[in-house]
Amino acid sequence: MGIVDLTSLTWEQFWIGVAYIMISGTLFSLGILRLVQQRVRAGLIMLGSAVVSAVLIFSVIYHFFLP
Repeated sequence: MGIVDLTSLTWEQFWIGVAYIMISGTLFSLGILRLVQQRVRAGLIMLGSAVVSAVLIFSVIYHFFLP
């Protein structure tokens, strides 16, 4: 593993990365927590929401930042 150069990253790309981590990561973590608490329905809904938000964010990245 080497040094990562982030100077070519734009502010828009940075904020999309922050949104991905905050939204998908939070929903995934809460979904796992709900499953451990044996609240299966709420856990599966949150895990499904994490997947949907990840797909939406990746589609935004594909649409706006890839040629």
